[in-house]
Amino acid sequence: MNNSLESYNKFYQVSFTNHSKFPVVVESWVHLLDGLSSMKEFIVQPNQTVQVTSVTGEWYVHNMLTNSLDFAIWKEAGFTYAGSICKFRNKVAGDGKFAWFNYDGFSISRESNNYLFTFDK
Repeated sequence: MNNSLESYNKFYQVSFTNHSKFPVVVESWVHLLDGLSSMKEFIVQPNQTVQVTSVTGEWYVHNMLTNSLDFAIWKEAGFTYAGSICKFRNKVAGDGKFAWFNYDGFSISRESNNYLFTFDK
């Protein structure tokens, strides 16, 4: 096992575009100190693109928004509680997928390092 500082400083970065009418949170593990990481949240509004980083190459998408106006948009669409929507990663897993969903009607398409989030309902 390689415990060099180089392995601690490695991270992945992708562009995440929210092509839905719903605000979402993208969450990932980010490097704080050597051997110490923490979860960081990126709030992504509709039609917004953000650069998100991760030390694991995985990101989580959810609608656990702290702004009640943002979550009201979800409630109006029939979502009565907040929760995890999906997980995606920068590389395809052994099962041939790069994204896993907790609800039907969501999709993430991948173009190189550009991840596009789309909500369909």
